[in-house]
Amino acid sequence: MKHSIILFFTFFVATTSACLGQYTVLHNFNGADGATPNGTLLLSKNLLYGMTRNGGIHGDGTIFSIDTNGNSYRKLHDFDSLNGCHPYGSVVLAGNTIYGMTLYGGKSNRGIIFSMDSSGSSFKVLLNFNDTNGACPWGSLLFLNNKLYGMVERGGTYNGGRLFSIDTNGSGFSDIFDFYIPGALPTGSLIVSGKYFYGMTWGLGIVGNIFSIDTNGNNYKDLHDFQGELYNDGSAPYGDLTLFGKKLFGMTSLGGFANWGTVFSIDTDGSEYKILINNGGHQNGASPYGNLTLMNNRLYGMTYADGIHYGGDIFSIDTNAGEYVDLYEFNSPTGSSPWGNLTSLGNLLYSMTTMGGTYGDGVIFKIDTGANVTGINELTQNSDAVKLFPNPSNGKFTIEVKSEELKTKGKVEVFNMLGQEVYATPINPPIQADFDLNMSSQPSGIYFYRVMTETGSLVGEGKFIIQ
Repeated sequence: MKHSIILFFTFFVATTSACLGQYTVLHNFNGADGATPNGTLLLSKNLLYGMTRNGGIHGDGTIFSIDTNGNSYRKLHDFDSLNGCHPYGSVVLAGNTIYGMTLYGGKSNRGIIFSMDSSGSSFKVLLNFNDTNGACPWGSLLFLNNKLYGMVERGGTYNGGRLFSIDTNGSGFSDIFDFYIPGALPTGSLIVSGKYFYGMTWGLGIVGNIFSIDTNGNNYKDLHDFQGELYNDGSAPYGDLTLFGKKLFGMTSLGGFANWGTVFSIDTDGSEYKILINNGGHQNGASPYGNLTLMNNRLYGMTYADGIHYGGDIFSIDTNAGEYVDLYEFNSPTGSSPWGNLTSLGNLLYSMTTMGGTYGDGVIFKIDTGANVTGINELTQNSDAVKLFPNPSNGKFTIEVKSEELKTKGKVEVFNMLGQEVYATPINPPIQADFDLNMSSQPSGIYFYRVMTETGSLVGEGKFIIQ
């Protein structure tokens, strides 16, 4: 495995200049309506859905919704230990049904999988984890081909965690893969590309790894073993990977220079591992616990700690580890210490902080990046090279490609609002070709697509709506 390191600059210049994002608090959590939110906000039409780790009637966490203007906050559900408690991941939406997991609670206090109507009614425990079938899910579920896929940190055959699938009605639980030394204890979520899942573990006996595996559980491959601070490498990743072309991007909470975490890239075959950022503590934040959000050729993320006000920051870099932009420095009065990802809507990014705000229980915020950031919703489709129609539709589309760049093989990639790849297929067109894109198995909402050459060059991109 080829392993190279790029030592990024210290960011002193970037962080001493004024921050570039216009930051707005949309909601201050007050304990009764939730506290300590983790995970990512799910955008559906004009509503954001999320979960808090604590707070609510029983102090065990909540599920909530709020509109994108910060109005109409609604607590949809109070966790109560027996029916799950303390979620760390995010919810997914299929049709009008929300699915998610909790870290603890349930019959064995090892976490649950649940479903609930998006209105807040009909909450149902689909599965109680019990160590034998897995335990303690930190991440989120992935909806794929009418099934739910996920990972648990503990339990399973080797007590190192498990990759599983389950039907949306709670039946058909299937053990796909049991993690073991050296790659064990997955804390993030899966992403999918074609027939492969990609993910990370934070390690048992070492400091974590990056892996790929067929969606049927075969051909597990250890793509990279993290080496930690001693080797100026990352360690202990808690988030997910982000795919762009043939590269995976991610973050680690520890390792790298001064053990403050890293941003890295790696080819999907495990080659060309590179450190793009060594987080620098007071200069540029430390300990990122979420994912990177991809918008055009830039990556956007957050750190949990340090920074100018010691509450973390929001940053962006380009995918080649070039320009670093410090968008915002968190501070306690308006929210601090985020644990999750940024959700994009045009030039707006939405997320949450675990602490700070009026009551100290965290906030929901948006940041308007203006001219400094081009949002994923603002992808400009090259009308001469790629057209998608009809749009919107019920999930069945046609893509027309007319490009000199696609003389041989290419690829179509589709992403949801969380930046997760939900579909990918190879294409073998002549210079001009039409082909069908069937996304009817995916829930309604906004999606983004890219047509790439086999070498990773962008031919065209755009967004579409499944009604």
